[in-house]
Amino acid sequence: MNNLVIMKDQQAVTSSLQVAETFDKSHKHVLEAIDNLKEGVAENWADLFYEDTYIHPQN
Repeated sequence: MNNLVIMKDQQAVTSSLQVAETFDKSHKHVLEAIDNLKEGVAENWADLFYEDTYIHPQN
């Protein structure tokens, strides 16, 4: 679990892929959980989550 959180632009961050891997969960289920959290915090979700793109090195 040492690599779960990294520093980026002086903020502690992680990715949904890293959370899924660390906790041995399906990435799809982690994304669903994040979507549920977004609904629960309504307009303030942008303060908690940052959407980014990921391109696998093989692509």
